[in-house]
Amino acid sequence: MNLKLFLAENPKKYIIFDFDETLVWMNLPWGLFSEMRHKALSGIGLDHFDSHTKRYLDVDAINELVIEHGKKVWDIERQMSEDFELNHLDGYEANNNLFDFIKQNKEKYTFYIWSSNTDKGIKKILKEESMLEYFEDIISKDDVELMKPYPDGFYKLIENLKEKGKQIPDRDEFLFVGNNPRSDRLAAEQAGIDFFLWEWTN
Repeated sequence: MNLKLFLAENPKKYIIFDFDETLVWMNLPWGLFSEMRHKALSGIGLDHFDSHTKRYLDVDAINELVIEHGKKVWDIERQMSEDFELNHLDGYEANNNLFDFIKQNKEKYTFYIWSSNTDKGIKKILKEESMLEYFEDIISKDDVELMKPYPDGFYKLIENLKEKGKQIPDRDEFLFVGNNPRSDRLAAEQAGIDFFLWEWTN
């Protein structure tokens, strides 16, 4: 099922998109990213936590470390991620299908981004594609300490709406569109909103 058909059968008003591998495909050296993570964590004395460092330092591992050791881990992760995205990006492929959909439906839906990428990394690409203006709000790694599959990003989006004095929509009016059948789907489930799995071949 494609997104347009899903929305025809499941009407929504607010659509939240993941970023990398959904709206764009960022060409990044992920092996280097893992090395940077290990080095950054070693710099704050966390290299001896065998339960974490014996496996690939993925998002789940970083979330666990943030829960155990607090803001210092998140600060390192955010700074390191920003450096990685801004200085090691070797181009990207825009998802023109989704970008066209957003442009064509800007009056019908309100669009958001909820991503584990950094704010500067996301906005740099959106500005290059002249797409930044289409998104009401962007929730990035800079905004929450726990990344997906935790629902903190959605709660931050709601918090921002409240701060702006806007009416809070019902959960069933939201749709989250993401590429990851585990972390994105689980984040949506925990936030209490519907999920659409975007496959790059859609």
